[in-house]
Amino acid sequence: MIDNYTEKNNICTLYIGNIRKNNKVINSLNIIDKFVKNTGVYFSIYRVDGMNLSRKEATIYRKVLNNYFENLKEFEIFKRGKQKSLANSILEAIGKLSENNEIYTILPRIFDYYLETSIYKLKHNNFGYFKNIYNEKPMKNLEYYVEKGYSDIAFAHVDSGDFIICFDSNIYEKDSTVEKIRKILTD
Repeated sequence: MIDNYTEKNNICTLYIGNIRKNNKVINSLNIIDKFVKNTGVYFSIYRVDGMNLSRKEATIYRKVLNNYFENLKEFEIFKRGKQKSLANSILEAIGKLSENNEIYTILPRIFDYYLETSIYKLKHNNFGYFKNIYNEKPMKNLEYYVEKGYSDIAFAHVDSGDFIICFDSNIYEKDSTVEKIRKILTD
């Protein structure tokens, strides 16, 4: 199920192709939950997509996400388009899920609605810290945040439905971490 694997300077990156097509999005959520549980779930989102949604689903998701983002205490928009709807106007934003159980409730909708969503387990559970490092180099690849030591492990769900996991093998032993991920993917 892991399509590709790279390692450079103790930074391991796993590529899992088309997790959406294989109906395994729940597995990606289980992997995120396993590694970030009780640590704060920080995310970045990039550009509205919604290509995999029907018109009715897109309308529902837009309303749900508008309400969610308007009430999210730790959320900042970096680039905004001209659309009236908050969810539709976001070109680039960061935030912190308000509760860990939102991994299963709100993240799937964010995955489906935005072109790219990245999740970070930060070394410091602090939104100001996240804002500062993201401001420094917005929209960098996951390896950048792990290599710089800002995050021990990071995840991305991209438009095509691919799921990417990047981790520091000095913190997460490579073979056992890959095996844990494989097990979750096959459950």
